[in-house]
Amino acid sequence: MIFALRHRYLTAASFIASMVLSVGLLTNGIVKTSFMPESESDQISITVDLPEGTPYTRTLQVLKKIQVAEKALVEEINESTSGEGKLIENWYTRSRDNQVLALVKLVPPETRSLTAKETADRLRVLIGEVPDAEKIEVNYKDNNNDPAIQYVLNSNNLEALTAAADDLMTKLRSYEGVFNVINDSESSADEVRFELKPGAEALGITSAIVARQVRQGFFGEEVQRLPRDGQDVRVYVRYPRSDRESLDFLGQIRIRTNDGREVPLATVADLRFDKGVSQILRRERQRAVIVSAEVLPERINEIRDTLKEDFFEGFDLRHPDITRGNIGRAQGEAEFMQEIFLLLAIAVGVAYFLIAIAFRSYFEPMLILLAAMPFCFTGAIVGHLLMGQPLSLMSYLGISAAAGVAVNDNLVLLDYVHKLRAKGMDGAQALIEAGTKRFRPILLTSLTTFVGLLPLMMERSIQAQWLIPIGIALAFGVLFALFVTLFFVPALYGIGADIKRGLARHVLRRPTQNFTALIEHDFAE
Repeated sequence: MIFALRHRYLTAASFIASMVLSVGLLTNGIVKTSFMPESESDQISITVDLPEGTPYTRTLQVLKKIQVAEKALVEEINESTSGEGKLIENWYTRSRDNQVLALVKLVPPETRSLTAKETADRLRVLIGEVPDAEKIEVNYKDNNNDPAIQYVLNSNNLEALTAAADDLMTKLRSYEGVFNVINDSESSADEVRFELKPGAEALGITSAIVARQVRQGFFGEEVQRLPRDGQDVRVYVRYPRSDRESLDFLGQIRIRTNDGREVPLATVADLRFDKGVSQILRRERQRAVIVSAEVLPERINEIRDTLKEDFFEGFDLRHPDITRGNIGRAQGEAEFMQEIFLLLAIAVGVAYFLIAIAFRSYFEPMLILLAAMPFCFTGAIVGHLLMGQPLSLMSYLGISAAAGVAVNDNLVLLDYVHKLRAKGMDGAQALIEAGTKRFRPILLTSLTTFVGLLPLMMERSIQAQWLIPIGIALAFGVLFALFVTLFFVPALYGIGADIKRGLARHVLRRPTQNFTALIEHDFAE
């Protein structure tokens, strides 16, 4: 403490430099960030959604592809562990119409060589691409099931909207760690579209008439209901199955006019094949398209920041008719963080006024709070780096708890300083005496908290994953706050004394004794 007080400016600079370096670890992506802890499940679900109208034979092909990937993964584990390792406990697959679902039950994490995340990533590679799939989801977590990145694009110009969505999707696909980039208006299923020819309306034929009569022929028109076993049996009339399954038959369909005449469909309408749209979304009274992508958890914030800084400015210039915004997880995270920071500001304000009333000082509450909270954050970042965990919302809760412990340690130290100064000691002597007398309780408070949290930080069970970030932030925050309380706070106290004496000497013209001289005098005694 005497060394820290003698070199108080160097001490303060060293602590501030450590805080700046810790922030650099976060901003440069060395310490990853995630909104919620990555809570791995003991089950992996694989969902493949195919376009509506996909033949069931194609669904079975995709199902077979997933089953082959599962067998290949089991063989890889057997080869790497010489047949002694086990990864998958049970496996279930099913297919329904245009969807394939696979559930992989893993053995407990203590007995397998791969984590759920590593298993899911490997399965995604072994499954490979499914070009006609609308969505491929491989989920290994108990939370954050929505796509990590979602943007909504709004416009009244459908062509401009489609071009903007393609532009954004192309950019997302260029990033490493991004997969399953889709928009909600995409569909791989072709459909037949009818466009009336000029002069068709002169015959009394409209688009509604064409659509209704084609539907009657292919889907059927109800002509009778028969009672049977207390229920009605509906009787439909429609084209024979052989005609309904033939594209050539479209040219033979005849449309009936209002006066009873029948004309070939090809004479009143042009037929063309186009990609169908499964749903139409509107937001803010405009046509909207939602572009979404799944991203590796450690790259979510990095890609969001890169898009915001390097892409969206040019995107807005290229597509002036488009308005965009966040939706889904990003929107929820932003709103939640705003509330958290508001509540944190209120808590800090209340703490400041309580300490100011107790110490009858405006400076010392700032000294305590500014020393406690930022450096608990520094300790938490270092702890997450050492433990290999991403910084999440739960980590911030642990930092808040660590800040409370740090504030308590600083209060214990400065309260004793005030008591000694009330007995007539000068500031330097009081700091050295208080640090010596309060060293043991401050040290034991920090060490017992750190040691008590070690079992939680080392736990590998699935149930503990949500609590581990809180434990890391609290443990390392309190440990770092130990040095802040014993060295940084006294150094800031000495710097404050220098400022006060400088103002008294140069502004009020009062003779004052140098703080360093007081330290040397007290040390000599």
